[in-house]
Amino acid sequence: MPRDTRIAEEVGVVSKGWATALRDDEKEKLDWSKINYKGASTNDSFDTSFIDWGDISVAKEHLQAKAYEVVDWESFDFHSLSEQEKQHIDSAKVDYARIFTQLKT
Repeated sequence: MPRDTRIAEEVGVVSKGWATALRDDEKEKLDWSKINYKGASTNDSFDTSFIDWGDISVAKEHLQAKAYEVVDWESFDFHSLSEQEKQHIDSAKVDYARIFTQLKT
């Protein structure tokens, strides 16, 4: 088993849902393209600001889609990202239609 996947399973983000507390060093070791985002997003402690968009940007297309789907872009805090991290977010994959729908209501 690849090291990143093993670490992710150990901290409970791949097969068991989101871990309630990840240390910074654990977050750095994760391969964020291997996270079960659908499962993680159902956990109240999941925070999309933890996502490493650098890992996501080089992942396969279907894995990128899963990450972009779980983000609530309307409330996503872009200020929590470094300028370098912001460069990895593909604006073509952001669900702007949902944001605009919310703004109209």
